[in-house]
Amino acid sequence: MESSDPVSEAAEATSRIVAFNVRRYRKKTGRTLLDLETELRRINHPLPKLALGRIENGKRRVDVDDLTALSVALGVSPNALLLPPVESAVWVAELAGVHLQSTADLWAWARGERALWPLDVEADSLEEYKELRTHRDGEFRTAIAPMPRPDDDLRATGLVKHPRDLRGAADGDD
Repeated sequence: MESSDPVSEAAEATSRIVAFNVRRYRKKTGRTLLDLETELRRINHPLPKLALGRIENGKRRVDVDDLTALSVALGVSPNALLLPPVESAVWVAELAGVHLQSTADLWAWARGERALWPLDVEADSLEEYKELRTHRDGEFRTAIAPMPRPDDDLRATGLVKHPRDLRGAADGDD
């Protein structure tokens, strides 16, 4: 029996979600593939209509630069493309590298609120599971906390810039 899902079954879980969401948001905004191609070209990330169609059909992977540009062009956050468009404790989904998780947990993870935790975690009781979960979530939030200002290693990469740096002024703190 042939699947009605236009996204290739061979694509990995996250790629299938991205493909679905790109198509969903493009159609929701009433855009054609040509419209999206034009917008991507306008923001200096050209992707031909053929490539966009292949993305939507799960036959072309999206790299992080494509994901960022598609998010900007579609007017959504990258999370809106990466995650299932439902946030529920009942519905579950799979992402690359992770087993089935509730979509509520996936969205909480994307917001930096909780660690992804396998559904088959070894715990002798619900209380033990909750304790393990709380500990794991605390470690996760600590590990991902952003810096209040870039350290020397980050500044040396040129990945972030201070407005003074853009004006060519002398380098300073803050």
